[in-house]
Amino acid sequence: MTKIKESLLKGKQIGEIFPANKFYPDSPKVKLAELIGQVVQFIDARIIEDFDTKYGKHDMVIIAYNNGVDSEIATTVCSGIVILKKFRKLILEKQFPIIGKIVNDANYYDVV
Repeated sequence: MTKIKESLLKGKQIGEIFPANKFYPDSPKVKLAELIGQVVQFIDARIIEDFDTKYGKHDMVIIAYNNGVDSEIATTVCSGIVILKKFRKLILEKQFPIIGKIVNDANYYDVV
């Protein structure tokens, strides 16, 4: 078998399209309830599909954000369908970073 010279290969790498599963692994993890009503800068997000929970399989979004108090980036997770749909669109349209806040009107979570 002929040895390939990687330096001669051109184009994107699969890792650029499908990043490793690590998503801000060293950032603090914050419960979504602690963010309700706070204006933050959403830095990045990743959708995890068919995540196993005690309630069955669900999609969820992992959100990286900065609270504006310091430069630290923290993460939170949400499986609310409204937030999932909005973050899916933000990811597809490459809208990060973007400012917003997570709200809860007792019926569902939303991001505005």
